[in-house]
Amino acid sequence: MRVLYPYPGMLVILMNAATITVKAPRDDVAAVFSNGDIVREAFGDEGVQCRFSYIDAPGARGTEIHASCEMNQKAMKSALRKCRALLEAGEIPTGARRR
Repeated sequence: MRVLYPYPGMLVILMNAATITVKAPRDDVAAVFSNGDIVREAFGDEGVQCRFSYIDAPGARGTEIHASCEMNQKAMKSALRKCRALLEAGEIPTGARRR
């Protein structure tokens, strides 16, 4: 998140944007993102303000998720990858190995 003060007393917050493609229909994507618990699990429960939009990906490749958030770009991309894993595999990978 970047904060600008173009004039004395004026505050402008710039949101970062990121896009990811998911191999799932738009209705399924919208249903998952409308569930606040799933979004909080991926984006963290930091009270971060985010806006999402969904469009069909070119060539019938699924759905593009466009996100604008008040968080840094790296964290936002990581959160979008977690959401993609939830949609495509049904779980968020933890990196832990099973024995």
